[in-house]
Amino acid sequence: MDWEEVEEILFLLMDTIDDRIQKYEKDCPAKKKLERFYGILEQLKMPVGQELHDECIAILKPSLRKIRFRKARWETAEDYKSFKKTITTQWQRIQIFLLNQDK
Repeated sequence: MDWEEVEEILFLLMDTIDDRIQKYEKDCPAKKKLERFYGILEQLKMPVGQELHDECIAILKPSLRKIRFRKARWETAEDYKSFKKTITTQWQRIQIFLLNQDK
């Protein structure tokens, strides 16, 4: 994996989360969690694009804990599990790449 691939994954992740956020009609805990996570991804955009490893790590460190999503009332359990698995897998790929750059 290289920086270009990480940038591509980051943008796909942002699109996926933005699409999900747009489905919410009003604010709720599930939407707020997605918006917070989207904010982290937004902060990573520039440093990833410019391959600024230290800046990426500074943004990443506070968010290394496991991302906790909530199922919205309108989601089916299967839809939620699929969404969560996709997001978690892609986020882990980004984290692993960035954390292993300084080794």
